[in-house]
Amino acid sequence: MRAGLRWSAEWNARESPPYFELAIPDQRKFDGWCFISRRERQGKESMRLLAAMFTEKAQPDWLPDWLHARVQLTGIPDFDHEYVLSSSRPLAQDEFPSVLVSQLRALPAAIIQNLLVIRGQGRLRLRIDQAERIDPIEVADELASFAQQALASWKI
Repeated sequence: MRAGLRWSAEWNARESPPYFELAIPDQRKFDGWCFISRRERQGKESMRLLAAMFTEKAQPDWLPDWLHARVQLTGIPDFDHEYVLSSSRPLAQDEFPSVLVSQLRALPAAIIQNLLVIRGQGRLRLRIDQAERIDPIEVADELASFAQQALASWKI
């Protein structure tokens, strides 16, 4: 784990779908919610989470905003082709760090394929669904490193 980094993690292999979530404080308060996911993941996952809303289980506080978030183009062709950036409020072009593209690409395929990046309410959350076969210690270390870099490059 990274020295000096305050974080919390939750690994729940009994949920459907099983998930791992790492949360790190974000000193720059982001007004609203911002979400990043792989393009092919977006539709499948929103349907699973929407279905879970009706099971009377506690839902993440960000879920309603994710379901109503608007997709935004970044103007970075490589990013817009592979990922979906959505937000509960319009983002200015300079609010999205272009270096995040290379940081996401540096993550192992096993992590990035089911990763949802969530920024809002003073935290950066990195959620991996379909996490029944992950090593939580290894994933936490990898995601903590990514989170430090991502927060350092985010302007607002």
